[in-house]
Amino acid sequence: GGGGFGAPPPPAPSPKSEADAASLASKTANTAVTTEKTKLTAVELGGGHAVSVNLPTLDAEVGDAKVRDKNLNLKDYAELFGAGDIVWPSSVALARMVSFCPSFVKGMKVLELGCGLGTVGLAAAKAGAYSVLLTDRDENVLKLAGGAAESNGVAELVDTASLDWCSPEASVLEAGPFDSVLGADVLYGTT
Repeated sequence: GGGGFGAPPPPAPSPKSEADAASLASKTANTAVTTEKTKLTAVELGGGHAVSVNLPTLDAEVGDAKVRDKNLNLKDYAELFGAGDIVWPSSVALARMVSFCPSFVKGMKVLELGCGLGTVGLAAAKAGAYSVLLTDRDENVLKLAGGAAESNGVAELVDTASLDWCSPEASVLEAGPFDSVLGADVLYGTT
């Protein structure tokens, strides 16, 4: 059947030695974001390809977009901007393209603009990118994206940086040049 949310996330990489286990535990403690407000969720890309993202939840309703708790206080989720905290269909489409056509990113230094939860950039890292810089103006979704890198086994390839296009940070721009710049659904209007 069709892909989408709800499938179990890919398993975390297993350590090969005690030293690897300690290193993995240290990295996981520093990068994984696990709270009652997020759930590690697989985004199926088809053909056995998937990336896991830390999806913000509203009372554990991952996948069907219904708020079950009528007493839910949306102020509890005010730290999220509202556009980058879901997986948009265009990011799934671009992640699918990168997964099935890895030559677009393989061995390249990749920049993702407006990464949100990091679906596209994580797919690029899994497809063989040399390195991936995930950028977004919302530091809270960047934390979720960075945490998901470990779950996808690509933490050593992925970095995150805050980037507001209205006032770009020189340090982010100095990380280039980039071989590939990716962005899915990054331009939209509010009217």
